Amino acid sequence: MRLNIYHPVVIRLISLLGTWFLRLWLGTLDVWVYFEGDDALPSRRKSRGLYLLWHECLLLSAQTYANQGFGMLISTHRDGDIIAQIMEFMGGTTFRGSSTRNGARAVRDMMTAHPGLHLAITPDGPKGPRHEVQMGAIFLASRMGIPIVPCAFAACRPKRIRNWDRTILPRPFSACRCVFLTPIEIPRRLSREQMEHYRLEVQQAVGDAQDRAEDLAQRQVTEGLISYSHARREKDLAW
Repeated sequence: MRLNIYHPVVIRLISLLGTWFLRLWLGTLDVWVYFEGDDALPSRRKSRGLYLLWHECLLLSAQTYANQGFGMLISTHRDGDIIAQIMEFMGGTTFRGSSTRNGARAVRDMMTAHPGLHLAITPDGPKGPRHEVQMGAIFLASRMGIPIVPCAFAACRPKRIRNWDRTILPRPFSACRCVFLTPIEIPRRLSREQMEHYRLEVQQAVGDAQDRAEDLAQRQVTEGLISYSHARREKDLAW
């Protein structure tokens, strides 16, 4: 008898085990946060922000985003079921959809979510092209009237999965750095040409954030940064 790994009961079991493992694994990391102004740091923003990061950072960002009560867009692909349940077990909120499937429903759900809930998207997901922002992120920010915050996660000398996005696998006890750059204001009711202009600007900004995070992680810089545990306490007080 073959085990159907996509059976709902099996998915839930895998998600529970995955949550336990991730908490144990990610809890060993030495995580520090760099941010450009209080308006970039999630715990200090006074209004909702749309945080964008590359798909390769999804695993590394799980603890940071879930623990801080983010709402994250996860694809409706079968593998996304496991990711979504892990995020929810870790304390986050998920919205299911992508540019190719159930996208309109996901946008509607995010627009009607609690106004204090920050949103997070991997704009080059769910299947690439790698490091290329898709138009949906710009459309969502424009439609909701909220700024985009470019962000990134990196680890010192990580392993990488040999898949399309080269997912980051941080080594236990390694130095990891989070970067949040200056929010980009996206006007409402943009034309297609204007959306393309902002898409390119955001793509450059997310790329810059990733470069900054990787540099800080490799050099294991802590000066001028705050520890993740400190940022986490700030979020606890904010909520």
